[in-house]
Parts: sequence; C-alpha cells; structure tokens
Amino acid sequence: MRLGAPRVVYFGTLAQRREVSRETLAGLLEEVPGRRFLDLNLRAPWVDRDVVDGSLRKAAVAKMNEGEVVEVARLLGLPEHGVPFRQALASRYGLGG
Repeated sequence: MRLGAPRVVYFGTLAQRREVSRETLAGLLEEVPGRRFLDLNLRAPWVDRDVVDGSLRKAAVAKMNEGEVVEVARLLGLPEHGVPFRQALASRYGLGG
C-alpha cells in the first residue's frame, strides 16, 4: 500500500446516479488499494441493476437493510432471505474477504 493511501473506502450506489460520478468512483476504486465497503442505499427511482451488480463486484463487504435485501434478491435472481441469500451473494461476488 502506498504511503498515505486510505486503508478503507466506503462507497454507495446513490453517489453513482450520474455517469460522471460512476466513472469518477470507478477510477478512484482502481487507484486506491484500501478495503472496500459498499452501502447500497437503494432508493427509488435510482435503483439500477447494473450499478448494483458492478458495485457488489468492487466490494469486499456490503451493507444493506432488509428491504434492500429483498430488492437485491429480485434484481439479481438470488434467494430472498437469510443464510441462502448471504451464501449466494458471497459466492457470486466474493464478499466477506
């Protein structure tokens, strides 16, 4: 890790509502070696399957509330509850590391 580089990057989906913000965040995540924490923040009308999928692919840890679990399961074709959801999400996206 570079001297002065953040050890943690905390990012969310609301900040990615606009293309310029998504591209800026993508560039930052490529440059910063810190551990990545995703806070989904799914809020209508800004729920975008591709943004959710791409964000999960960049994260080590994901935070979501119960309503967001149901929405993510629906968007991504995953089980909706409990251990099966967590296992499917971790398996598909390598979360938890």
